[in-house]
Amino acid sequence: MISNRDMGKGGNGGVVINQTNVFNVTNGGQFTPENARMMSGYIRSEVYDVLVNETQRDGGLLNQ
Repeated sequence: MISNRDMGKGGNGGVVINQTNVFNVTNGGQFTPENARMMSGYIRSEVYDVLVNETQRDGGLLNQ
């Protein structure tokens, strides 16, 4: 594992994360825009929780 402090030594100190999610919908094509908004909210919430937990851990972004 590489700490955030060590990752920032090689450049501008920023970290970029690109994430792609692929979902297979198997309910007969009944995936509505409202379903998409709900799923987006769930994903956003999970990503936020991980970022908060990881940045507050020992050696994390907020504990430098």
